[in-house]
Amino acid sequence: RFVYFGFHLENGRIPTLKLGFGEDINDMVSIIPFYFNKKEIEFSNEVIKKKIKIIKTYGTKEKQIKEPNIEFNVYDKDNNLVKTIKTNNEGEAEIILPYGNYTIKQLTTTEGYEFSNPINIKVENEEEETYTLKDYIINVPNTKISLKDYIIFLFQSFII
Repeated sequence: RFVYFGFHLENGRIPTLKLGFGEDINDMVSIIPFYFNKKEIEFSNEVIKKKIKIIKTYGTKEKQIKEPNIEFNVYDKDNNLVKTIKTNNEGEAEIILPYGNYTIKQLTTTEGYEFSNPINIKVENEEEETYTLKDYIINVPNTKISLKDYIIFLFQSFII
């Protein structure tokens, strides 16, 4: 790969500055008008940013309810905390992240419900992404004891 930097005259009249990178000179990423009568040239390099939206719900497989006040930590690729975000009354949270790799981990949940698995996000373009995360009720095994078994247990406890 190489970087290309050069001038190009369109129709012999308007000079433009071409910048590009890639396998060959035809891989141009931008064409910037350049006028010779200016004494200074300004270049700007804007970082790609992406809006990430989380929709948080909880409930059963049959019925999900929007889950407000749920917190998430957003970590960068080096596991540094970038920001903590919280869902609003509609169960939605948003963050704008610059180019890079991130992990979003759920911090809180409604009592009796599971946490969502962490999600990995790769910001490479500016297209908004939405993630719907669903928590399900924690299944607790049946621990009820019958009255008959309880009476037998008590009776055996007093005999011993």
